[in-house]
Amino acid sequence: MKIALILLATMSLTAGDSKPIPKKDVPAQVMEAFKRAYPSATLKAISSEKRDGKICYELESLDGKQKRDLIYAADGSVMEIEESIPLSALPEPVKKAMADQHPKAVLKSAEKLIRGTNITFEVIAAEGKKSGEFLFDSNGHPKTK
Repeated sequence: MKIALILLATMSLTAGDSKPIPKKDVPAQVMEAFKRAYPSATLKAISSEKRDGKICYELESLDGKQKRDLIYAADGSVMEIEESIPLSALPEPVKKAMADQHPKAVLKSAEKLIRGTNITFEVIAAEGKKSGEFLFDSNGHPKTK
């Protein structure tokens, strides 16, 4: 039940007004910042959404085997970086928190979320037929998006 509630809460937090857009509609500053930071990355999808009343751009990319989603402000400044990481790269306190709080959950995947100087870890886990997303800081303390 806990996982189902967290999943519903996460879905409501992440289901914004994001809409796919063509590359030509992305401001030049955003594309330049992306190319400068990740010159060998391939764009997989681009969307725009409003955050705090301002349009921002989400670029989903693949850099070798590294999946990375980036959210840029229209001026090309990075608002958020979301990178897939191996489960083994999760900080030990996060692994312990998951084991303590959800002992029957099977960890499926993990992501590192960077917003300014704030770093959180998202763990996707399943328990039976239910799955959910769990957020923690690097010390294993639960967080919200």
